[in-house]
Amino acid sequence: MKHPNKRVTIKDVAELAQVSPSTVSHTLSGKRSISEATRSRVTAAIKKLGYHPNPQARLMKTRPADLVGLILRPDLGEPDNLIAHETFSRLLGAAAIKAVQMGVGLVQLPVVSDDILKTLPVNGFIVAHPNKNDEVLTALEEQHAPLVCIDADAAREHDFPLVEIDYRAGIDQLLEGIQLPAGSEIWLIISEETNAWTRAAKGAARQRALQSSARLVIRETTGYLPAMKASDLVESMFSEASAPPSLIAYGRSDLTEPILKAMQKRNLSAPADIQLAALTDTVHTKTSTPKVTALDLNHEAAAEAAIEQMLRVLHEPTAMPEPIVVETSQHFRDSTLGGQ
Repeated sequence: MKHPNKRVTIKDVAELAQVSPSTVSHTLSGKRSISEATRSRVTAAIKKLGYHPNPQARLMKTRPADLVGLILRPDLGEPDNLIAHETFSRLLGAAAIKAVQMGVGLVQLPVVSDDILKTLPVNGFIVAHPNKNDEVLTALEEQHAPLVCIDADAAREHDFPLVEIDYRAGIDQLLEGIQLPAGSEIWLIISEETNAWTRAAKGAARQRALQSSARLVIRETTGYLPAMKASDLVESMFSEASAPPSLIAYGRSDLTEPILKAMQKRNLSAPADIQLAALTDTVHTKTSTPKVTALDLNHEAAAEAAIEQMLRVLHEPTAMPEPIVVETSQHFRDSTLGGQ
């Protein structure tokens, strides 16, 4: 039973009507065709719960398209970590430049709240790398706020205008381009987050392991990972292993230095003893010795496409634009065999 003082949300209406929050939002906004039966259930649930859409949403609809909010969702978006993580700096920079070119303002928001929405005249939101059932997307849905996702929420893949980075194809091509002996071992070090990038990395690694009859070991990282914790993580993996792997694939490129340090400590070298491949390409992979094979996620193109997609949504609010797919690229370097 709902607490009498708790504000009824769009999620409450969706649960009672047995539909998704997006369906409730579309019913209220009229942006999509909804069956009469579904509309009746939603309307009945709204009446029963006494749901009232937030008036701030109506205000946003009347504003000119001059300010877009950008929200980074991964733990890597935390302030202390963002400074050192080149991938997100590239996304932010490219989005800012594209916004200026398109004649709109851009503001990076750490959170979404009623206070922020009331204070900032934001017309729409770009949510980058949402997690599964992302609470920020739910909050914005409750506001009926125009939004665009860079990568899909796995639980609502078709609910929002989308810019999709094709991680899976890129990671598949990267791993398939690396020579692996049969019966070898692959280590994958990846975040525990449930976003599109981590899902693609795990799926591609499992497929590559199956293709080469390799044993796959997945070690997940949690939240903010400072240099000391990164070193401890890598050191523990080597200490616990009975033998070194044939390949270490890792999501965060700033793990390059701790991995190479742990290898040197054991008189191991790349690619002779262990091959290395990073799933993001930054200064860490480009300047290390040896230089490391890596996947360029092309965040610049994703950011530019997201600004363009946002403007489409604002100019034609009743239409669902086609997803924009952004391709990645592979850079095979001295740390791997094959793919040169």
